[in-house]
Amino acid sequence: MTKVRILLIVLMLGFVTGLSWADKLYYLRHRPVQGRVVGGELYIDPERLSDYFEPAELRRIHTLKDRVTVDNASAGELGPGGLVPVLSVAKRLGFVVRSNDAAGIVDIIPPQALIPNSERKLEHATKLDGSKRQEYQFAAVRMKKVLEKLKPYDDPEFTRRIRTIGKKVADVSPLGGLDWYFLLVDTDVPNAACTGEGFVFVTRGLMEMGVTDDELAGVLGHEVAHGVRRHPFKRLDLMLELNQLIIDFNMVQAKVEAADTTDESKLVGLRAQMGQIQKRARSISHRLENMTEYARKDEEEADVLGMRYAVLAGYTEGGLGSCLEKLQKQMVAKFGEAVLAEDLSHPPVERRLKILEKVRSSWHR
Repeated sequence: MTKVRILLIVLMLGFVTGLSWADKLYYLRHRPVQGRVVGGELYIDPERLSDYFEPAELRRIHTLKDRVTVDNASAGELGPGGLVPVLSVAKRLGFVVRSNDAAGIVDIIPPQALIPNSERKLEHATKLDGSKRQEYQFAAVRMKKVLEKLKPYDDPEFTRRIRTIGKKVADVSPLGGLDWYFLLVDTDVPNAACTGEGFVFVTRGLMEMGVTDDELAGVLGHEVAHGVRRHPFKRLDLMLELNQLIIDFNMVQAKVEAADTTDESKLVGLRAQMGQIQKRARSISHRLENMTEYARKDEEEADVLGMRYAVLAGYTEGGLGSCLEKLQKQMVAKFGEAVLAEDLSHPPVERRLKILEKVRSSWHR
């Protein structure tokens, strides 16, 4: 038991880079689609259809014994366990599927998203009550701690731009119904960060770089995406999982030590429980070992989603990339070429720019 505890503590501290993710990321209406990929088709549980499709679209979809139909026309056979071929269904509904192999991204784009921004009428998001959302409250507490170290900065024009653009970008995100707070803090370090859903701060240093509205929209979209995808809380979730694993291990270990070794039926049950704990431990171990790589993937995901939010809000698609280039030039001017080396948690700027360019190119095919 002592060895296991030591191993877990070592794993907790050993956030070293491991294997990178290999699976493609599938997105439908800004939401990552989780499912099984078989033969180029993405299959999901039929109960998950309502997570991605609108009520009017769902009324056109019908799941039969061995296949699914859209407008009474076949949209493909069901997969193992009755899973629905979501790519085929989306195409029947008029969606466009765009695969970007270089970026590892597949966009499932609804017909409305293909309409130019100038002609599109955005729907108002359903109002969400932050007081009833635990992570919203946690994010508020974290923002309060930030403000204890970085004091608010009084600049009416900077503040107006941050709040106006931030609201536009947040409104088109899946959490547009929340009250989002965009704050300006006093430090000359150019930066922006999200403490969790609903709370973003921007530094005086970033605004004094002379960022344009499009660049600011790209940055704020990136931070809103972090909040939407729960990136600030992923490490906390993992630590809570680890804590529960230790508790469960101690409970089963106590049962093993107290068990009657002649009662084979009880021993079989305890072995099964220990096997489940070992399986959970391997999963947590893998995620801990790859924490740095996951953090980089989070940044890349926030880049892509943030760019989408900015575009939906009416800003140009190149804003975030332009701001990243400005930041890189400023850092090189201050600290030399060494800053171009990979950051522990952020992908190299060059890689981020290439991914954004790949995604933009796929939009214009």
